[in-house]
This record gives sequence, structure tokens and C-alpha cells, in this order.
Amino acid sequence: VESAATPSQQSGLEQAASTDGGSVSAQDETDVDEEPAERSSVPLPPEDATGPKPNARRLKAILEENGSSLSKSDLFGRAANRFDIPPSDAKSALEKGRQEGILTDAGGDTIRSV
Repeated sequence: VESAATPSQQSGLEQAASTDGGSVSAQDETDVDEEPAERSSVPLPPEDATGPKPNARRLKAILEENGSSLSKSDLFGRAANRFDIPPSDAKSALEKGRQEGILTDAGGDTIRSV
């Protein structure tokens, strides 16, 4: 395995390897930023809640975290990555959120169409 570490870093890695059973990974020397479970003021529905309305609340959380300004494709991509919401379900959630007043535009006004 080739390492890009400086000699002083390598000696630290080698020392760490000798003290913890011999294995060293990239995470041993890197701070890992864990994503918090909730990053917005929107209360998320329970993980097992399914359907357009709970997914609309999840979309609202994503929008709040990103300044209420995302394209549909960005919103749907983030919904898929964070909540495993397929694009077709995200589209239904977007429409339900619009109808129910859960989702508003960046100015806080009701969305008339999606």
C-alpha cells in the first residue's frame, strides 16, 4: 500500500498500527463529519411513515436546510440520497406538499404549480 503521508505522519501511523493490533485505515488520521439526524426546524415524520404527506415534510426539511432554493432535480436527488425517496415518490410528495400548504416558495407564498 502506497502512502502519501509525510515521514513524521508515517511514523505516527506505524506507531498507531503497532499499538492497535496492526491495522491502519484512512479514518485513523481523519476527522469524520457525521451528519446530524435533524438539521432543520421541521419535525421529521417517523422513519416508517410512508406516503406523499410524510415525504412532503421530508422535502420541506431539505428545502429549509438549503435556503428554500433548489431545482426539482437537486431536490429529488437529495431526497433520494438522504431519505431513499424515489423520484416518482418525490414528485407525488411535492404535489401533496403544495396542495396541503406544507411546501411554500422561497418567499413563503403558496406554490401554485409544480
